[in-house]
Amino acid sequence: MSRLEKKVSRYLGPMLDDMAIPLDKDYQKGLAEWAVKTAMVIDAVELSDRYYTQAECYALKANRTLPQGTSAVVGRFTGHSLDADSNTFTILSPVNGVAVASGHVFTVMVGHVVMQVKSLRIARHARSMHIKMESNPGPWASSLLHVWPNEYKRVDWPPPISFSTLYGPNYYGNLRSRWKRDSGSTLMIPKPKPA
Repeated sequence: MSRLEKKVSRYLGPMLDDMAIPLDKDYQKGLAEWAVKTAMVIDAVELSDRYYTQAECYALKANRTLPQGTSAVVGRFTGHSLDADSNTFTILSPVNGVAVASGHVFTVMVGHVVMQVKSLRIARHARSMHIKMESNPGPWASSLLHVWPNEYKRVDWPPPISFSTLYGPNYYGNLRSRWKRDSGSTLMIPKPKPA
């Protein structure tokens, strides 16, 4: 993991110092690896049941393989702070209430950088289903850059809109609760795959 820290510091360091920087595909994947590694470390020290399996942790350490069903985004915070938050969730079928998937969301803020990792593990009996998670409304397209799966050869950090501690659409707390309803339950829409 120290090799990962050394690799990522080349571009995460300038981001922490609030310097604009282009992120090619390798940099994007490196940020996602760093965010997932951090999510796994926090997951391992929490008192509740661990979400990430030992095999997933080993695959990241040995081969830099990110868990299947994982996505990562990065944004900018106007201030300079530290924060970490994680939660797990279960997706229930609206038809019979049976669990069809479990997931984990991890949000971290370091300096001016905010990152969020979402992992979704679909139950074996539900793999024929298409499970779509919709986030709460927010300025996500303008405030977050998708770094994994990386869709573009290059993205430019920071995004146009930054998060802050001021209440409103860019409030950092909105990012932390992006995948929850006000009640705390996750927004989920399971749909059968087209034939």
